[in-house]
Amino acid sequence: RIQPMGCGASNPPPPPSNGEKPDAKESQQSMASSAPKMKRTKTVSEPFIMPIDKETEGARVVKDLLREGVEADTKLMKDPKFRQRCMDAAMRAQKGDSSGMQALKQDSLQRRTKLHKQTLTKLWDVYDKNGDGELSVAENRGLMRDYFDGTYVILTETMVDLITDGLKMTLSMLKQQGLSHEALDDMFEEKVPLIQEHVPKILVKTLQAFDNAAAFDEVLKGMDTNSDGKVDKDEFLSKFMESTNTVIDPDVLSQKVSSELQRIIGG
Repeated sequence: RIQPMGCGASNPPPPPSNGEKPDAKESQQSMASSAPKMKRTKTVSEPFIMPIDKETEGARVVKDLLREGVEADTKLMKDPKFRQRCMDAAMRAQKGDSSGMQALKQDSLQRRTKLHKQTLTKLWDVYDKNGDGELSVAENRGLMRDYFDGTYVILTETMVDLITDGLKMTLSMLKQQGLSHEALDDMFEEKVPLIQEHVPKILVKTLQAFDNAAAFDEVLKGMDTNSDGKVDKDEFLSKFMESTNTVIDPDVLSQKVSSELQRIIGG
């Protein structure tokens, strides 16, 4: 089976305890070049994934934002105490107690809000186009179009890497149990191209469920902390990460992609 991807969808799994890796050649390649390029479309009703010649400024800032989070999570997962906390929370969740996982998610949101303040400020400057200090419905919809494009690119890169690492870990453990190294190496060589092929397709299909004005406006509503019908800069900086994660939860996306990939390519 494809190994679960660690503490939350955005975090890498811990390496095998003995550091062993499969003997197969490293056939995994960066998804930055293989993921289709995207374009923000003119209307919300159009599919959001389209070939492009030029990336928008907003999409570039969103990608910077998301990469910051991936790098911070990767560093954090090297901390043995944090990894143990993740494993404890996962075991409790399997027994029906999700409080540990919820606490981890809340800590992650707070950590990212602080981490991303500078990049979020850049994002605000891109989309507060008229400089009135408020994010309008139209401005937010433009932001969310680019957020989808950036999310697709970064999640494709990250999920392919994480799932492939999970497969490596699983095969390493099977080798330790005495299974044929040659057969397991062949399995690795067979599965990696399938992971690279299907993850982007599944992710597009999954994200399209949120590609509509109602979802975009729900993000805006989540940032309006004083319910005055407006979102100012302070509300944006403090609530953007939480609001987007509530509407488009990366953990849920990851679970859906992993389940569908399991169905398509098997374990």
